[in-house]
Amino acid sequence: MIRTWRKWVLFLSLIVVLLVFYKWPDADFVVAAAPTESDAEAQVVGDDAGILLGTQKQAPGRRSRSGPSGSPAPDGPSAKSPSAYALDHDVSIGVWMENYRQIVQNATVEDFELKRQQAAELDADAAYWLYEFYRHCENAPRADWQLDKALSRAQQRVEFASGMQEDARLDRVLSKLDWHEQSFKLCSFLGPDFDTRLESLAWLETAADLGHMGALRLYHSQARVLIAELVFQQPGLIPAFKTHARRYAGKLLETGHPQGYILMARMFYVGDVYNQDYGKAYAYARAAFLIGPAGGHSDAQIWMRLIGTKLPPSEIADAEQAAHELLHKD
Repeated sequence: MIRTWRKWVLFLSLIVVLLVFYKWPDADFVVAAAPTESDAEAQVVGDDAGILLGTQKQAPGRRSRSGPSGSPAPDGPSAKSPSAYALDHDVSIGVWMENYRQIVQNATVEDFELKRQQAAELDADAAYWLYEFYRHCENAPRADWQLDKALSRAQQRVEFASGMQEDARLDRVLSKLDWHEQSFKLCSFLGPDFDTRLESLAWLETAADLGHMGALRLYHSQARVLIAELVFQQPGLIPAFKTHARRYAGKLLETGHPQGYILMARMFYVGDVYNQDYGKAYAYARAAFLIGPAGGHSDAQIWMRLIGTKLPPSEIADAEQAAHELLHKD
């Protein structure tokens, strides 16, 4: 009986190892993407909010916004119209992010140099492009040995998918091969030891300061991911994050765009910038829905469904009234 039990344990362990090897996405395949605005992301985003609720009083140090070429980044107000970077009222923020990332993934080193020149001229979209560039390069191979390792693993997966005759998986793996090769061409000049995270954060702040609508909307969700990785190195990033998040949310609300209200709903739901308040979170999500196009805004609907599970019917009714008051006030 004992021997039979041991055999089963050994057999199940082997199955788990095989599944992890063939199914689990290893770090080499992870594109530097921050959380999406989906039901699943919204449900778990509050779980790690505590890391940003520290009480550190250290003043945040000024971070360099220069890249490998050493040229400084712009400071001060934008000379460009923020309307040039407006989001469609009915587009999901996740879809907008993915579309923009596709542009960066297909870029060249020459594009990088051009964007740096444009950013120096206070171009908000160029600053946001540089943010996406550094995020993209964060997990990209930037040395020959890193590329060889990534391609070797991808080749193993190609052989496995071919042997299993799984065309869908084979297509995904082949696309990863292309991603590694293209990313190496784009990012290798940075070198393997260049830490892109502070650059990403600084350029995201620059784009938001210059009025980029996408940067204003995404600062909270994207910066908190970066800061969670950097907080032990620079605890002063936490109070700076809260200050920036409130200021950028205010700027976006001033435009009357529904994404400004969705951002406020997100921050009240998570509770890392403002005290957690599901009633206010629902009110802001409902306000976004009301000012969205006919049929409602997809992101607003996601947040209303999620937050609604946290509230009794009486509080939802109060939040509905608060939503109308928000729109009348703003």
